[in-house]
Amino acid sequence: NNPVTTTQVNGQPRPGTGIPNSTNTNSNMHSDNAANGWIMPTDGNVMQMYTTATKGVDFTGSVGQPIYAVADGKVLYSGSKLAEYGNLIIIRHDGGYLSAYSHNKNNLVNEGSYVKRGQKIATMGVGKTGEPLLHFEVRKSGKPIDPLLIIK
Repeated sequence: NNPVTTTQVNGQPRPGTGIPNSTNTNSNMHSDNAANGWIMPTDGNVMQMYTTATKGVDFTGSVGQPIYAVADGKVLYSGSKLAEYGNLIIIRHDGGYLSAYSHNKNNLVNEGSYVKRGQKIATMGVGKTGEPLLHFEVRKSGKPIDPLLIIK
């Protein structure tokens, strides 16, 4: 068993806050201690909280750092045809949920592919201001919801 660093939230390990220290670990998977539930899409600080205007959460970090699938699902979109989002990935999850990851430097998954929670799907790029950024949105039955209500 590899040690995994976690923090406690309401007495439960917070998923996605550490990776195993092992050279034989699949480098395309982000490890977590949660038996179920969604994980954080990247390591980094929230720089913009959810509002009805932003429809999502902005994470800061470093250009090129990994972005992970928050839950198992099917990639519905991987491309850059929506200019305001830059390189974008949209994943459909069980229960009528969609997750969207935008301003990626590189998308690492293709439309139609299935991804697992914790799988590396992209690398962080820059937002409109030129700063490293992941804009992350979640939709439930087509309506934007605060992602932090699901991944915390």
